[in-house]
Amino acid sequence: MEPAAQGDTSCRPGGDALNLGLAGLKALVAGATGGIGRAVALGLAAEGVRVVVAARDRGRLERVAGELGSSAAGSVVMDFSDESSITAGVEEAWRLAGGIDIVVCSVASNTFGSVWDLKRKDWEDLFRIKYMGTVDFSRAAARRMVGQGSGVIINLIGIATDVLYPTNPAGGDANLAAARFTQFLAAKVATAGVRVLGVSPGFVDGRRLSKFLDAEKANLAATVPLGRIGTPEEMADLVTFLASPRAGYMTGNIVALDGGVSLHTPPGRPAAVDLPTP
Repeated sequence: MEPAAQGDTSCRPGGDALNLGLAGLKALVAGATGGIGRAVALGLAAEGVRVVVAARDRGRLERVAGELGSSAAGSVVMDFSDESSITAGVEEAWRLAGGIDIVVCSVASNTFGSVWDLKRKDWEDLFRIKYMGTVDFSRAAARRMVGQGSGVIINLIGIATDVLYPTNPAGGDANLAAARFTQFLAAKVATAGVRVLGVSPGFVDGRRLSKFLDAEKANLAATVPLGRIGTPEEMADLVTFLASPRAGYMTGNIVALDGGVSLHTPPGRPAAVDLPTP
């Protein structure tokens, strides 16, 4: 692979391109209208990647595609609660871009409540989107990538993979399941030249946190060893690196990017401060 030329840094809110050798590749980013998904799409575009964006909302999707400018390879409406929509969307993305080298799943869903308060339907709805959506999307992409003998799949999972929050049991369950599936898939497709990785973001500034009061945000930041909330661009920088040849010896890893939150919360013990409910 040729070294990347300087990317179109106007696409990346965080600054200059990272120059990771991705220029000329093609990517599909699902959940591209969310804070992290949008930042990932822009970050990849800054590296010279042509990006197909996918999400449920056509209007918001087109706005993100517009931000990508000439780096946009198309947009696909995709409903992560519907397997047929996911499968058709992946096939459409392959057609639009003429092949895909990098696939990123950044679809989030949470239902808050204690183990007593949540109904069975709450668990089922969340698992349908967060877990089964990740499974259906990753498998559809992996089948294509195995056929072409190369590719990278990166699933955005969540901090509840590593930390127990009493008001987020369903989210924690779905995150753990998605992380384990990511590793199963990585083991299955490694010999075909396909890498599969997971990223577990911590507290990230964006649409969800915008619903919280400043005092609630301050309480969250106080639980982070680094003392602050993360940014979508920081998440995107890690995803972009993992997608690059410089991470070519990594597969099956679930990488926490949480400012150190998971360091002081041993597995199986509740977090010191629970998540505020939006």
